[in-house]
Amino acid sequence: MVVEPPDAAEWSREQMRTLSHPSGTEFDRDGETLVVELERP
Repeated sequence: MVVEPPDAAEWSREQMRTLSHPSGTEFDRDGETLVVELERP
């Protein structure tokens, strides 16, 4: 599959969300930036 910009950015965000979901990791957007909350045990 070839993804062209700006669709590439949306595809990338969706892939990160899909692949990280099983581990409980969530990504959010802050403008142009992807943000993930990190916790220390």
